[in-house]
Amino acid sequence: MASQFRRDPSATAITRKLYPGALPGEAGPPASNVGLNETVGRAAVTGPSRTGDYRKDIDGLRAVAVTSVVLFHAGLFPFSRSGYVGVDIFFVISGYLIGGIILRGARAGRFSYGEFYARRARRILPALIAVVLAACAAGWFLLGPAQFQALGTSAFSALLAVSNFSFWRFNDYFQTDSGRIPLLMTWSLGVEEQFYLFFPLIALAISRWSTRTISLVFIAVTLSSFLICVLASYYGPAAAFYLVPFRAWELGAGVLVAHMEAVGGRLRSRLLAQPAQDALGATGAAALVVAMVGFDDTVPFPGLAAAVPVLGTVCLLCAGSSRVNRKLLSLRPIVFIGLVSYSWYLWHWPLMSFVRNVAFIDPPLLVMLPVAALSFGIAVLSWRFIEQPFRRGPFRVRRTLLGYGGAVSVAASVALAIKAGAGFPHHLPPEASAIEAALRAGLQRPCLSAWGDDKPDPPPACARTLPGRPTVMLVGDSHAWALGDGLRAAAERQGWGYEILTKSACRPMLGVTVWRRAEPELAGACAAYMTAAFERAKADPDVRTVILAGLWPIPDAPSPAERFAPVVPYSGEGSTVELLHFGLKRAVAALVAAGKHVVVVGDVPRWRFDASQIALTRTIPGRAALAPWLWSRAPGGFPEQPGRDLLYQPDQRNIDLFRALGREESVTYVDLFPRFCPDERCFFERDGTLMYIDTGHLSAEGARFALQDLRLD
Repeated sequence: MASQFRRDPSATAITRKLYPGALPGEAGPPASNVGLNETVGRAAVTGPSRTGDYRKDIDGLRAVAVTSVVLFHAGLFPFSRSGYVGVDIFFVISGYLIGGIILRGARAGRFSYGEFYARRARRILPALIAVVLAACAAGWFLLGPAQFQALGTSAFSALLAVSNFSFWRFNDYFQTDSGRIPLLMTWSLGVEEQFYLFFPLIALAISRWSTRTISLVFIAVTLSSFLICVLASYYGPAAAFYLVPFRAWELGAGVLVAHMEAVGGRLRSRLLAQPAQDALGATGAAALVVAMVGFDDTVPFPGLAAAVPVLGTVCLLCAGSSRVNRKLLSLRPIVFIGLVSYSWYLWHWPLMSFVRNVAFIDPPLLVMLPVAALSFGIAVLSWRFIEQPFRRGPFRVRRTLLGYGGAVSVAASVALAIKAGAGFPHHLPPEASAIEAALRAGLQRPCLSAWGDDKPDPPPACARTLPGRPTVMLVGDSHAWALGDGLRAAAERQGWGYEILTKSACRPMLGVTVWRRAEPELAGACAAYMTAAFERAKADPDVRTVILAGLWPIPDAPSPAERFAPVVPYSGEGSTVELLHFGLKRAVAALVAAGKHVVVVGDVPRWRFDASQIALTRTIPGRAALAPWLWSRAPGGFPEQPGRDLLYQPDQRNIDLFRALGREESVTYVDLFPRFCPDERCFFERDGTLMYIDTGHLSAEGARFALQDLRLD
């Protein structure tokens, strides 16, 4: 699926596919009234162009960036590898153009926050407001109540330019599919607006200093941001992706180019030589090509890797007269794409997102490329009839700010109404509301420990002891948690107490832990949590049976980039399966040695689609009308009763291990797969009841069905 939001969200493990790129707020042809923040193509440059000249190659560079991002989101190879680097290209261009405008205004003593933001509002807000309101209107027809309510929340934060904070804070294990969040792309606008809040303060504060000192300040700030970005890419990837301090160096690189063009002296003169220009342009183009197709999910990003597209963009900005700039980036069709790039960026992601909400699997290229083309057509109309008209006409700062403040307030009121109305569930058929109710009930998870917890402390609802009666303990990750309702029911039927000790992503192992690049702190927390859970089980004489369950690795299933790591001396190969077996065997052996009966539960079938979204699509009229067109273009269509071909097939090596453990005394293996796939057909609904809340987590009813025959003794 599009980057399983790579945790992303906020999680970066959020897969990049899920992370839309960024687009600077300024783009377009030169305007007759040049002023602060007026245009994208008009920049005060020296050397390659005279001050005030319109550089077509910059719009061409924008076209390269936005096309890379759109094709990445559409899944077109080779852009499907790392087309997301368009974000970095956009940020550098923005710093060069808008930062340069701020610098010139500050040096001349003419910078005005009011004028700056009035012009920026006139440039940014008309298309953004149109997209936000259109997304809300589409959401009324295509989203379930919970999704629609979430859309209202993100729409409000987007209009206030803080959606990057909203998505950074969003760290819900069960909402990793960022490809279905219609306004996710607005995080990049938030980054830019926040950058342009503090950068003018710096520019004004140092505007009277010497050129040398100003240069050193800019270099120091840019390098500092770069260094903390590199560190955060390993230790806090979500923050590195979404927050201004870690992205400022990319905009700062553009600012440095603008500054050095103004004061570069002899260095600038040397760069004006045509051979140097051509070499610089070719180097920049090569760097962008490498960046757009050369990275994969194993590369920490942003960070050191982001320096490749950033430096490539810097080279092309400096090489304004190179052959690449003149012969390629200045071609009329490419320039035109650059002119509409802001609208294309805004419109393409919501359209693709709604398609993903309707589709049952990640839509194929046969669907996504026409959607990309449709979004381009809408972008052209948006540029012509929304962007351009609002940029023309008389300009009065106070009137502009009041007018756009009112427009934002109206749009924000719509977003708040959607949020306050809980997505207006009554406008949908009762069946859709019933599915949403089941999902909300399934997502109530008091027994799932918080992300940073390193020891079990179950609330009363997750721990029930009965005097004189044995207790069963469930240990594992979120897939174990999803079995909780079934365990409660089994314990109550058999007169047992129960304890549910579960933590997201933490498999029930000893001596081995899980490591994720997006959440590096998880490794230690998982190891400590599981050690404490097993010690608790061994020390409690009432705990007679311990159930171990989890998401056992599946070779071809998408998941956040993770691996298993030993935390005790280990001499094997260190493969995922080998480490899983090593850690699970140690856990089973420790429990059996303590006199416990151990039950190892195999995972339920894991679908290649979100079962809950299929159920919603069948009950929401707007989605039901679109679904047949999308499903007919997916390989094999979508049968009423899906078969095993729509499952991720479990690893036979894990099954062999579970069976071998089950043959040992005091160990039982429970295989849940046949319960949901009694033959070649499988089901995610049963008698009209939803069994899953997503691709692999059971609903409350699904859990009760799965464990209805479980014997605890």
